[in-house]
Amino acid sequence: MKSTPCLLCKHTHFYLLKDGRLECTACNHRYSPTKRAQTLELLEAFLAQHSPQNTAHTLGISLPTVQKNFAHFRHLCAILCERAYESRAGAFCEYEEYLFLPASKQKNLYQMVEGIGIMGLSTGKHVYTLLMPDHLHTYDAQIRANPEFIHTLSNYYQWHKISKLTTSATPLSRFWVFLEEFLKGFYGVKREHFGAYLKEAEFRFNHDKATQKSLLAQAWREHEARRLRAKMITTQEPPLSQVWKI
Repeated sequence: MKSTPCLLCKHTHFYLLKDGRLECTACNHRYSPTKRAQTLELLEAFLAQHSPQNTAHTLGISLPTVQKNFAHFRHLCAILCERAYESRAGAFCEYEEYLFLPASKQKNLYQMVEGIGIMGLSTGKHVYTLLMPDHLHTYDAQIRANPEFIHTLSNYYQWHKISKLTTSATPLSRFWVFLEEFLKGFYGVKREHFGAYLKEAEFRFNHDKATQKSLLAQAWREHEARRLRAKMITTQEPPLSQVWKI
C-alpha cells in the first residue's frame, strides 16, 4: 500500500502489519500512522497557540506528553532561526538592544535590575535575536548604597530601548511589541526558559502561518529521521564484550 514517504529512505510503499503499523518495503522501517497523525495534531495546536491544558483535553493526551512535544517544537523553532541567521548573516543592516520586563514589574523602577537584555538584528524584513549577558543584578550594591543611581540607570537604558540606528518604525520596533503581546499568553515564563520562548516569537514573527507549518513539519521530519538513524546505529553496535573479546 502507498503512504506518506518513509522518513528514512523516502520510499512510499509499505506493508500493513497486524498491529496497525506500517513497514517500509525498501528499508523495513516501521512506524505507527496513528502516532504520526497525533504528532501532526499537536503541531497544529502548537502553531495555533492553544494552551497545553486545552490541547491535552481536546486530543485526549496526557498534559506531560503535550508539554514535551510543545517544548520540542519550540526547540525546532530555535534551530530554524539559527539556520535563517546563517543564510542571512551578511544582510543585517540594523541593530537594537532591548530591555524586557514583564508588565507587572514595569511600574516599579527598582525592578529594572531584573530585566532581560536582548540584542536584535534586522535585515529590514526579518529579525534575529540574542540574549545579552545577565549583568543587571551587578548594580544591586550600587543601588543599595545610592538609591538615586537607579534613575541614572533608567535614563541610560531609556527603560526599554538602549541604542538604535534608525528612528522610524522598523521591523525591530514591531518585533518588541509582538514579543510583549506573545509572552502575555503564557502567564509568566521562567527566566531559564526565556530564550526558548524568545526564539519561538522570532520564528512566528518572521514567517506567515503557512510557512511556519511547512518549515516546522519539515524540521520535525528531519529530526525524527536523524533520531531513527542514530537509534539504528546504536542497536547495531556489538556489545563491548564482543569488541574486546572479553
